[in-house]
Amino acid sequence: MHPHAEILALLTTYGYVAVFLGAMFEGEIVVMLSGMFAQQGYLSLPLVILLVQIAAVLNDGMWFLIGRYRVPKKLYEKEWFQKLAKRPMVFINDRPEILALTMRFMYGFRSLIPLGLGLSNLSAPKFFVFHGIGTLAWSLSLCAVGYFFGTMLETLFGRIRYPELLMVAVVVIMVTVFFSLGKIVKRFLGRKLS
Repeated sequence: MHPHAEILALLTTYGYVAVFLGAMFEGEIVVMLSGMFAQQGYLSLPLVILLVQIAAVLNDGMWFLIGRYRVPKKLYEKEWFQKLAKRPMVFINDRPEILALTMRFMYGFRSLIPLGLGLSNLSAPKFFVFHGIGTLAWSLSLCAVGYFFGTMLETLFGRIRYPELLMVAVVVIMVTVFFSLGKIVKRFLGRKLS
């Protein structure tokens, strides 16, 4: 079974619990699908946004606190750790507030960035304020994307009675969008570098 089909099955069977756990551990796909399910009437959009916000803040906050309180201080003294962490920590310490605000939009670094911010000089209250604002923007934007795709699909095909068809349409649209965005970014970066 395709992993995205499993996410769909969880959303249809367990609803809000799946939204909460999925937003905590998976992220973008679950949030967009939840927005679509809200548009189709299976879930409440305000409740989805609230659950996504809470799950994301809890997950990232856990990594921040692990970095702050559980990384052994002796690790800092190790030469290999200093070499490994030097460049990322310069980046993190340069503007930690901006990083806390935007980290949810940086795919692939979801546990590393809050862990690094926990190792930085950024205070916990500042982290949670900036991260909370950034996570709200992230959850609103991804739910809106899902809601928009749900509206678009409903316009094209009518109300979808079988969630499996919704899943297939989502995957096709997402692959197309991400492939197109990838080409645009490569073309833009190619011009900037030359």
